[in-house]
Amino acid sequence: MTMELMIDGMERSALDCWDDILERLMGGSPIVFLDYDGTLTPIVEVPSKAVLSDSMRGTLHRLANYCPVALMSSRSLTDVRSKVGLDHLIYVGSGGYEVLGPWGHYVEDRGERFKPLLDQAEMALRYRIGDIRGALVERKRFAVAVHHRLVDPNDYPRLKTVFEDIAKKFPELESVMEKRAFELRPNVDWHKGRAVNLVIDMIGIRKNAVPMYIGDDVTDEHAFRTIGEKGVTILVTEVQRQTAAEFVLFDFQEVQELLERLIVSLAEGRSE
Repeated sequence: MTMELMIDGMERSALDCWDDILERLMGGSPIVFLDYDGTLTPIVEVPSKAVLSDSMRGTLHRLANYCPVALMSSRSLTDVRSKVGLDHLIYVGSGGYEVLGPWGHYVEDRGERFKPLLDQAEMALRYRIGDIRGALVERKRFAVAVHHRLVDPNDYPRLKTVFEDIAKKFPELESVMEKRAFELRPNVDWHKGRAVNLVIDMIGIRKNAVPMYIGDDVTDEHAFRTIGEKGVTILVTEVQRQTAAEFVLFDFQEVQELLERLIVSLAEGRSE
C-alpha cells in the first residue's frame, strides 16, 4: 500500500527510527540492498560523473564483512561494478536483469529477445532528439535511456513528446518516466523486486532473511512493495512523494550514517 511520505515527519526518518530498524534486522539474517545513483552518490547532471567516494567505498567494504550487500542499479552490470570496484559485493545491473555474485553470473533470458527492438528504438531516439541540447541517449544491455537533467526547461516538453511518440511505436517495450531519465525496457514481469527475491534465494537464507532496501528512484518502488513488512524499506528523497517505502533518508550522507550504525551494531553482535 502506498502512502504519502513526509520528509519532515520525524516518525518517518530512518535515523530517528534506528532502534526499531535495528531490532528488525537483528531478528534474522540481514541483507542490505542499495541503489547506486542518488543513494550512494549525490545526484549529478551527467551519469558518468556519479563517482563513489573513497569514504563510501570503505563503508561498503566493511559492511560486506558482516552481511551480504547487493548493489541494485539500472546501470549495466559492467558499469556499476567498475564504479564500485569491490569484489565481495553482489551486483545487480540493468534494472534487475543481470546478477553477479559468488555463485556466478545470472541473466534473465526473457530480456534477450527484445534486443533488436531496443536497437531500433535507440536509433529512432538518437535521430529524433539529436537537436535537443542536453538530451543524452544511453544504450544499456536491456534498455534505452534518455537522460534529461541537462535539458533546458523550455525544451523539456518537446523532448517528452518525442519520447512518448517513439514509445508508442514500440508497444512491446515498457515506457518508464524516471525522475532523471525516460527509459524503454522489455515489457515483461521482471523488475528490481523480483531481482531481490532472486538474490535472497541464491544466498540461500530465504527462511531467516531480513532485507533492507535503500533507494531513491521510481524503479526501486517494485522492491519496496516486494519486501513490504518482511524487512526494511527506505526511500532517499529531498521532496515529498508517493512511495511504498516505510522510512526516509534525506541524501547519500544520511545513507552512509545509517550504514555505519549498522556496521557498529553487527560488529558488537559478532563479538558477544
